[in-house]
Amino acid sequence: MQEHLDSLPSNLISVLASPSHPGNIGAVARSLKTMGLHALRLVTPDDFPSPIATARASGALDVLNQAGQYEDFDAAIADCRLVVGTSARLRSLAYPHVTPREIAPVLIEEARHGRVAVCYGREECGLLNEQLAQCHYHIEIPANPDYASLNLGSAVQVMSYELRLAFLASQGRTGIENRESWPPTYDLERFGCSQWDEEPATAKEVDGLMAHFERATAHSGFLDPKNPMLGMARLRRLMNRARVDRVEINILRGILSSVEKMDPPTNQSPMQENYAKDQPESDDV
Repeated sequence: MQEHLDSLPSNLISVLASPSHPGNIGAVARSLKTMGLHALRLVTPDDFPSPIATARASGALDVLNQAGQYEDFDAAIADCRLVVGTSARLRSLAYPHVTPREIAPVLIEEARHGRVAVCYGREECGLLNEQLAQCHYHIEIPANPDYASLNLGSAVQVMSYELRLAFLASQGRTGIENRESWPPTYDLERFGCSQWDEEPATAKEVDGLMAHFERATAHSGFLDPKNPMLGMARLRRLMNRARVDRVEINILRGILSSVEKMDPPTNQSPMQENYAKDQPESDDV
């Protein structure tokens, strides 16, 4: 069966070993779907099906409803050619220990030829020693060593993200090809220097500049103070793209202060922002 361009190989199977909370199962389903994964297997979950899992899945009910249930771990991985398991603990018997980023390309390639299981243990204790003994690789997420305990849904999200990056890289893609390219922060080579000569402005300083722009342009009649929206948003985008420094902020604010000292126009209509009226801006992440 041909895979959708943005869907990872269906042979990539996430296995949850004895999950205790149904909310985590729902969160895992959502984590998988956001990264283009759909195959989920559950080993003796404490509470499933559950309305809590359904609520937490939030749009990933197809992944949740298609999840297979198994009586034991052996059965859940029996048809898999490669089995990997997450583990935050060092074991007495050494196994190949890898990060998600190191193992993800291997899993993508293996999944092109057969089923691959990525296994996650019970929330409070992780995979059991006998379960880890059946894994070809042990995966460790390089978290803060002082507090390395990830929620089950978070661990699955991190691993799934790395799988998606590896999948896209195998196709020579980044996943955001349809976005407009964004210029570099500082084109230092073009200016013939190795570093910028001034400190970049802080967020507070840029906010102050934007507020000053809004006052000055309203005073001059350039923008309608009752409807400044898109023009100011585009102006802020310009400032972010340029990543203005503190001296540049001061220069611009000096110009704006001069504008504010001028007499306001008496018969000038505010500029109408007709551009992009049919393209409302979105703040979706």
